[in-house]
Amino acid sequence: MNYFIAWMIGSLAGLHISTWGMYKDAPHEGFTWRKYFRSTIVGGVLGLAAISIVGWDLMNPAAMFMYWGICYALERAATEFWKYFIREEDQSKYFIPMQFGVMGKPMKDARKRIPIGIAIGIIVVLVFLGIDALDRAELGWSRWLVVITLGSIGGWISAFGGAWKDAPVEGFETFKFFRSPGIAAAWAGMMSQFTSSYLAMSVGAIGFTVATIETWKSFYHADKPRGKFAGMPITHPEMLERRKRFGIVYAAIWVAVLSALTMALMRSPGAPWPKGMPASAADVAMSDEATVTGNGAGAQIDTVSATVSAGDQLAAESGAESGPESADEASDGLDLAKDLGAHAGTYAVSLVGGLVPVVNVEIYLAALAAGSWTFFDLLILAMLAALGQMTAKLVLYYAAQGAVSLPGQRLQTALATAQTRVTTWNDKALGVYFTSSLLGLPPFYLVSLAAGILKIGLVSFLGLGILGRFVRFIAVLAGASALW
Repeated sequence: MNYFIAWMIGSLAGLHISTWGMYKDAPHEGFTWRKYFRSTIVGGVLGLAAISIVGWDLMNPAAMFMYWGICYALERAATEFWKYFIREEDQSKYFIPMQFGVMGKPMKDARKRIPIGIAIGIIVVLVFLGIDALDRAELGWSRWLVVITLGSIGGWISAFGGAWKDAPVEGFETFKFFRSPGIAAAWAGMMSQFTSSYLAMSVGAIGFTVATIETWKSFYHADKPRGKFAGMPITHPEMLERRKRFGIVYAAIWVAVLSALTMALMRSPGAPWPKGMPASAADVAMSDEATVTGNGAGAQIDTVSATVSAGDQLAAESGAESGPESADEASDGLDLAKDLGAHAGTYAVSLVGGLVPVVNVEIYLAALAAGSWTFFDLLILAMLAALGQMTAKLVLYYAAQGAVSLPGQRLQTALATAQTRVTTWNDKALGVYFTSSLLGLPPFYLVSLAAGILKIGLVSFLGLGILGRFVRFIAVLAGASALW
């Protein structure tokens, strides 16, 4: 089972890469399924191969999260090495050559280019072996200083490699040069919560760094050709619309990865885990301890189940839907949370509530807050609720763009209503969208459809939506918890 999960995680990392690569390149090169799935296949193979070396139990959410970043980095290293040093290709179609060269001029002689690539590859491997050796050394430095320094090394390698390739053509950009090390250090700091292995942190951090930067480059200014195709003509304009259908796959993978991160933080907030990920026995012990101290999900939900009527009263005072139906919805949601666990249940209820407006997520959260949660617990619940809602809103977003079809007359009517309202929003679409995600006015259901109609960028849609929903839900949870 562990090998199957490793293959799946590697394949999802590759599919993520395949999607942003296609999103940037297809308008210039066209689309083929063989090319699209290339990184997916490479990622799956490397994911299957690397698990024997890593040796983690991938049933653990922290291991899933970190292994995705490692597979991402391995796929990028393997594919870029092949493209940069080995592949023979006409470079005239690119603004920035994609083949190793000197001062922006490609080195056409493979007998020189490939040995140079091998030498560079050996040096990089030796650097990471040195990082691994430092795991066993007593440096006497602050742990955070070591994490930031070693965790950013992959970013520095990327920065120097990018400057060597890009600067002779487009000039040196200071922000761009320091961007990768800074982001890599931040991701390494996050992963230091789960492992003491500097090697795992540094390799995983570069994977997440590439994923972060490419998301911004590919989707935030999607209509502006960048990098190797900057200023080049669009030869396949039909792909400008067709590529949007793949956005839901890309976003869904991000949601899954961030959900794993959220679950990992919930299981071990702020405390580093051993170099190898926690064993199953350790996880069981941790769960037992949480239950004994009153923080177990079952104990929380049993307590909450006795307070659904009070939760309904609180919702009525705040202006949310109240009455017997709301109480029944909260009770049904709490039953689901009890079956799935508070965290998975919160995500599931929020996902359903994002598509079915009569399922009131705020009522559910207000009732759930009656348990003995810490503030950190409430942050996790709010983030899971926000991710569940935005997973559902993605369906509405793409339905409004025609990428998916909405079933049922009620949903079709909602789409038609949204289409009639957006005519006055063009100059203030982002403001209306964020206000709606935060306050629920105008109704976020309709505004999510309108966002698709107005073609608000995917990054803005997810970023502002998650932020607004998170602030809204943490306010509901914290306020209800204080009253209980």
